[in-house]
Amino acid sequence: MGGRPATSPPLDEWFWTLPFDERLAEKAARLARLYRLKIPDAAIAATEVYCAMPLESRDRGFRKVKEVNLVEV
Repeated sequence: MGGRPATSPPLDEWFWTLPFDERLAEKAARLARLYRLKIPDAAIAATEVYCAMPLESRDRGFRKVKEVNLVEV
């Protein structure tokens, strides 16, 4: 019982990874300073901005980040 059903694809097929390089770190630091974000939230926001994909989140703190295309769930 429990776990993934046998027909589900592996998790690495559901998500893709992006290296957190110097460019993203600098963007995250700028967003953290500008919007007083915690570093993990700034890293998420910077990644969303870089990828130009909507950010689905329940965290209302992202509302203040103008650069983020937030989809509240």
